[in-house]
Amino acid sequence: YWLDASEEVKYPLQIDYQSPTTLGVDRVAVCVGACCLFPETDLLVINSGTAITYNYVTKSNVFLGGNISPGQEIRFRALHLFTAKLPYLEGNAEFGEMGRTTEEAIRNGVMNGMLFEIQRYIDSFYRDFPEGKVVLTGGNSFYMKSKLSPVVAYEENLGFIGLDVILEYNKKNN
Repeated sequence: YWLDASEEVKYPLQIDYQSPTTLGVDRVAVCVGACCLFPETDLLVINSGTAITYNYVTKSNVFLGGNISPGQEIRFRALHLFTAKLPYLEGNAEFGEMGRTTEEAIRNGVMNGMLFEIQRYIDSFYRDFPEGKVVLTGGNSFYMKSKLSPVVAYEENLGFIGLDVILEYNKKNN
């Protein structure tokens, strides 16, 4: 059984999003995966890849929406492409507070900028949903997982878990 990611796909969560036709299946999949791992829990699902998405799901499995921010590679590329002399760098798990070279300044700025942004979303979520859960996933999330507090749940394969649940849900409901 296979499923084409189209508007006909049925999801095991309610989509309360004003433009559902523009909602990426990747965002829904990580939320479905998180709901599977943490049922009946208010969730902030953070997917750090090409973009960083912040996705909110209620404990009654309603996808509310969220925000989209530039991911790690976009940030590094933008600094290189839109400035005259800054080099292109890649992410690194080792970064500090203050750069003492241009390369360190770029790496620290990008990595800490993402870290501070993610941490602010987490703090805001826990202020509003103290019993909720934050789930982190995505190709660049491993740089952040040990640097966040309180500790968040980390699931490398969250999108695949969600896609499998969506596939099985559609098999049963078609």
